[in-house]
Amino acid sequence: MKPGNLLLLCTLGFALSIPARAQHTHADAAPAPAAKTAASNTADVPMSAEALKALAVAMSNLAAALANDDLAAYSALQPTVRGAFHDLADVDAALATALSANLADPLPLRSNLADARKEFGRFSTAVADAVRERKLLRATNLRLFECKMAPEIGTGRWLQSGSVAQNPFFGSGMLKCGTELDRPVAKGLPAGHPPIGHLTDAEKARYSGANAAKPAGDSGCGGCGMSKEAMAAGEPCEHDHKK
Repeated sequence: MKPGNLLLLCTLGFALSIPARAQHTHADAAPAPAAKTAASNTADVPMSAEALKALAVAMSNLAAALANDDLAAYSALQPTVRGAFHDLADVDAALATALSANLADPLPLRSNLADARKEFGRFSTAVADAVRERKLLRATNLRLFECKMAPEIGTGRWLQSGSVAQNPFFGSGMLKCGTELDRPVAKGLPAGHPPIGHLTDAEKARYSGANAAKPAGDSGCGGCGMSKEAMAAGEPCEHDHKK
């Protein structure tokens, strides 16, 4: 074969092999990664707040049972707490994880009050702190108390509805041991009047102050008729029930 013909055949063969090589190279190449869709880790804030409020109320009921040394009531209320916690986990997994490492059951059943209180202390403190940090205390219509001698953890906190400490960590043994945190300040009330929980300024003005007629001969609260004896005893004020 003449050199010119050989050169022509080599050139033609190389040209014909280019598409095949391109196809082979394309087949071997790794497919381009699909664009990643950034998953949002941001919880639905309103739903998270509502779920946390429901959990806070459930925990306050649980605290009341422990304060009354009532293990049966405590055990009966645990499913409510568990359900509220699971509802929170559904809308804010990060917060639920921060509250408890046990997502299945943050408060396992215990056969005696001492063990129940140990479990309760950590979880109660975590929930109370979350409510406080998110400024939801007023929205729950609950009060926040602290005890510096809680079992296992030393300083523990709990949520309750009443204005007088009802310590769930010790029950009847040290029922009144507790300091209220973020105590609501009532304005325009008689000196010595127990604090009014969660009233707006308009409500305070309507139930107390110069426009409220006090009972004759009584230095108690003029807005609700609470006697001075009841005030001195620290009983909850009927303002809380006014509409």
